[in-house]
Amino acid sequence: MRNQIVISNPGNDEMGASFRSLLEALEQIGEVHPEDELIIDLHRLSFVHPFLILPICSFISKLKQNNVTVGIRYGAATRSYLETVLFPEGFNAMNTSDWDRQLSNFQNKTYLPICQIPAARGTSKSGNSYWLLLRTYCFIS
Repeated sequence: MRNQIVISNPGNDEMGASFRSLLEALEQIGEVHPEDELIIDLHRLSFVHPFLILPICSFISKLKQNNVTVGIRYGAATRSYLETVLFPEGFNAMNTSDWDRQLSNFQNKTYLPICQIPAARGTSKSGNSYWLLLRTYCFIS
């Protein structure tokens, strides 16, 4: 079965507006089964706020884990930015051998890519290094 969710433009940069758009999108979700196809329509967005897009990333990840095919319909106003921040999969340091070099490309930006952060600190040497580098980028300007 093919379903579609249309994400409405929040209208302003307030956190509540993004949450409102997210809740409206979640209300559109019907029953989704493995082998279904879900189109996430972002063409109405003129700005992307993390409070809107990050939960959508998590939702897409969960759908894909459940063998749901997810398609994205981008809008011209936000496509380039979303691709730059690696929407919807995000950046996964645990699966990228040169993650520190790739992440350093964002060091002088006002944003970071969407990141899949290891849930348990101390799980590996690269995991600890990743946390340290991420903290450096987030807290030092």
